Amino acid sequence: MGALARIGDDGSLDTTFRFPSSSSWIGTVVEQTDGKYVLGGRIRLDGYPDTLHVVRVHGDGSLDTTFHNFGDYRWGDLPHSAMLAFVDCVAPLDASRLFVGGTFTQIDGQARNGIACIDTSGQLLDCWAEGGLVAPPPVDAITPRAYASLKCLPNGDCYIYGFYRGLIDSEGFHPEQAYISRLKMPGTTGLADRPAVMEGVQAWPNPGTGPVHLSWPGEAVATLEVRDALGRRVSGPEELRAPFQAELGSLSPGLYHLVLTAPGGGRAVVKWVKE
Repeated sequence: MGALARIGDDGSLDTTFRFPSSSSWIGTVVEQTDGKYVLGGRIRLDGYPDTLHVVRVHGDGSLDTTFHNFGDYRWGDLPHSAMLAFVDCVAPLDASRLFVGGTFTQIDGQARNGIACIDTSGQLLDCWAEGGLVAPPPVDAITPRAYASLKCLPNGDCYIYGFYRGLIDSEGFHPEQAYISRLKMPGTTGLADRPAVMEGVQAWPNPGTGPVHLSWPGEAVATLEVRDALGRRVSGPEELRAPFQAELGSLSPGLYHLVLTAPGGGRAVVKWVKE
């Protein structure tokens, strides 16, 4: 019978179905109109040594070799990072794409944090390229895993929901997004009706090497968080008082997002390059 079984309407075991795995954790199953199934989870096929995460099988449970079953999903950079990744949501995003959600940070060597989309043959698409979900701050020195699932309503609206505090899409980093976000549909994977981030913040020198001066007209106190190009927090939160200045000389060269939050909840983000 393997790690997955199929039962009939009367609850009896369908002995014509056999999935070739005895040690998989299946987190999600999508039944296609052609009778095939897309499976997500942490999958170990009999006779194959590596951990798989999204596969497609025929109606009898055998592997569909026309699908990209061997996508390399990983969480982190450890040698066994494929064993740490898990896919717990595969769902149709539209007629040509499938949403994939789970605990992973890269797919086929490309950065995708917690969410991605693939075409109907299993090939990775550029949705949330070099981005995705931003995990909440760690608690008790435990590294958090950001993840999300998808729900599409009859009116066509699609939402992602899960464990995250910020999202990176093709338009940049959106720190105001947390736990549930509505997607632009159809055809894009940006955010819909996103609350506007306040403007007017300036940072200088930019590029710079150390102390950064910040100007936010109308605000005398603000909390600063610094996030890298993938949205990971690398500094803060730190309370600043006007005139705002932050010492960021210890950061590695690269692009950063300086996220300022006012006591009243207003938020502003400015990009800064460390030389």
